[in-house]
Amino acid sequence: MTPCGMRLRELVLLYVFLAIVTAANGLFDFLKPRVATPSAATAGIKNVVVFGASGGVGQLVCQQSIAQGLKVQAVTRNIASASVFAPLAGCTFVEADARDPSTLMQALQGMDAVVISIGTTAFPTSKWEDGKNNPQIACVDTVRNILDALDEMSSNAKKKGKGKKGAGTCKRVVLLSSIGVDRAKDFPFVILNLYGVLSAKKESETLLLERSLASNGRYEAVVVRPGRLVGAPFTNFDLAKLLGKTNEGTASRGVVLSKNDDLAGDCERGDVALAVTKILKSERLRKPQTVFSIINEVGATPNDDEWDEKFASVEV
Repeated sequence: MTPCGMRLRELVLLYVFLAIVTAANGLFDFLKPRVATPSAATAGIKNVVVFGASGGVGQLVCQQSIAQGLKVQAVTRNIASASVFAPLAGCTFVEADARDPSTLMQALQGMDAVVISIGTTAFPTSKWEDGKNNPQIACVDTVRNILDALDEMSSNAKKKGKGKKGAGTCKRVVLLSSIGVDRAKDFPFVILNLYGVLSAKKESETLLLERSLASNGRYEAVVVRPGRLVGAPFTNFDLAKLLGKTNEGTASRGVVLSKNDDLAGDCERGDVALAVTKILKSERLRKPQTVFSIINEVGATPNDDEWDEKFASVEV
């Protein structure tokens, strides 16, 4: 064989060898376990704004979020009155009113997640403020105003060239609703809905879910439907005392989640807040929308892995 022929043979053998090595590396990579990584839209939630921060659940969401290392901005209509609540220690306060769109941009600026824990009483009380805070305004108009502000912020960011998906925008919106929204015609929910509070909450859910889809994945929507709220803190303590509810609740209880509106029972405010905080910290929500009901059951509070399993079971 001539030297030229030998060189050609060596080159062919080298080529075949390199091809085999490359293929083997690809095979080994294929066999390696795949680790799911959070999407840009859900990873790295650090800054949270809570609307309804001075309410019972809102206070605990703020407190537990801070304990988990999140930076919390508490929205209130009156900083002086809200700052006296001990669970809000460590929050940054911003004075805004979700009923007034002109006040919302400052509250939402730089936030990675939004928690909406706004509502009113099921029956006319002083909290209705002579019609200025009825269920339609408190539950629907406020949510619409917040989502409108988020859309405006996103639009402004795009105009400034900062509108990359997941960059500098809200990534997750959590809405507190109620069980019974799909059973408003059934007893006992029909009584609670005499003045339309469950219908309003359902409308706010639909609004959030539709707007989340329209955002093309810019932010995830999570709807939490707790059962009858029990346990401190009571923001309407006189009524709680009158009904003998001030001693309800236990320090540790199990929780039941369902993706349907088919649960009935109580839920401690602390457990609702814990679920919300776990959602804020979770990077395992794999779908853009999650809706679930939550009540207590006898048992131990779930650990982190058990919470992840529960959330995975209720993704839409």
